[in-house]
Amino acid sequence: MSSKTPDSNSDAEQDQSADAEQDQSADAEQDQSADAEQDQSADAEQDQSADETPEANPLQIALPDGSASVSDAIVTHREMLRAPQEHGLATEQDVTHLSEAIESLSANISETNQEHDESRSQIDKLQDVVEQQRGQIDELQDVVEQQRGQIDDLQSVVERQHGQIDELQSMVSSLAGILGTETEWDTFDEE
Repeated sequence: MSSKTPDSNSDAEQDQSADAEQDQSADAEQDQSADAEQDQSADAEQDQSADETPEANPLQIALPDGSASVSDAIVTHREMLRAPQEHGLATEQDVTHLSEAIESLSANISETNQEHDESRSQIDKLQDVVEQQRGQIDELQDVVEQQRGQIDDLQSVVERQHGQIDELQSMVSSLAGILGTETEWDTFDEE
């Protein structure tokens, strides 16, 4: 059996950590050399593209009115945030008021939509009633037409009966004349 002392353990650990540091530094050197090669190739590509594109313009950012430099623009921006009402920006009260107005408007829209839906269902019900009444009116018109036909039939029957009565009266009158008697007729007034 081998017994290790605390000193021998720490020596072994130190050797391992030294080996790990050497490996890391070797890896870092490889990464740096690879990065350097990439940077060189990227620089070469940029030089070529710069040569190919005539007069490449650097990035320009427009500064706000009244600002001569970026620092002036930052200061102006901070002032605008400190006193937004002086610069035409919305204040916290404006935002709160606007939010409340939007909530109120949204509630009104919801109520209007609900009323619209209720009105739509009432309109649909009324349209159903109208359709039913149209059907009933059509049925009543058919009944009226049938009754008119029956009335016309009755009128023609009455006219035939009047003709028959006239014929009977003339026959009775001629028989009365043959018999030497007179006849009187009672007529009913037509209403």
